[in-house]
Amino acid sequence: MVISALREFDVYKEASKIRDNTWVHIKYFRLIFDSDGRANFIHSSVEEDGFPILSQERELDDDEKLQNALIICVKHNTQWYIKVSQLIIENQKLEPEFPHGSKIKNKLRYLSDVKMHYRNWFESKSLPIPTANIQINPDFNPRNDYSELILDGDFFEVRNQKVRGFITFLFDEYDADECFNGTEAVKKYYAINHYRGQVNFSILFKDAGDTYIRLKNKLFIPKAIRSREYRINPNYLISS
Repeated sequence: MVISALREFDVYKEASKIRDNTWVHIKYFRLIFDSDGRANFIHSSVEEDGFPILSQERELDDDEKLQNALIICVKHNTQWYIKVSQLIIENQKLEPEFPHGSKIKNKLRYLSDVKMHYRNWFESKSLPIPTANIQINPDFNPRNDYSELILDGDFFEVRNQKVRGFITFLFDEYDADECFNGTEAVKKYYAINHYRGQVNFSILFKDAGDTYIRLKNKLFIPKAIRSREYRINPNYLISS
């Protein structure tokens, strides 16, 4: 496996139209990681999270001339956010074949870092996080807000706001077949919402009550017995 084939990712920061709206000037920063998952870059006086701010100019196509310049950033960052999510899934599927290898683990680590940089950009613009059109089937989520779930014929009224918010976060953050570390996901969710308390996947549901433990066991599938990694149960998903 050649780990260096996809190790550079450009995160568009902002764009502005120039030359009578026929060209665009784009500011961006480039994430470059070596095979050990370490950041590699040249420092500059203007930086974003330690990465130098770069710029480029190009001619606009006819559709882009009619659009707000921000849309150029949105389209680029959306495309690469979803691409990185797919790369994470592909590499997670390779892990069982190479359980003692370090290259896949390193690659997953830096892909996760890349994904977070794209996510941070969307959040900074108060824009929704992109998805790969993976969502829960409305038959199982009748109110479309995770406040009521019907799983294997069991009805769950999700009144606990912290659990409901966490479920929403997982569907926004992860794609179908993408595994996530339960406790690390809770840690991200708590950090975003400035929650305090014990950061633990199982305890989050346990503290909410026995009903929520049953909900967790139906909605999330562990990667293996006693594994801390999970994925969303595909039986409840639709993909378009």
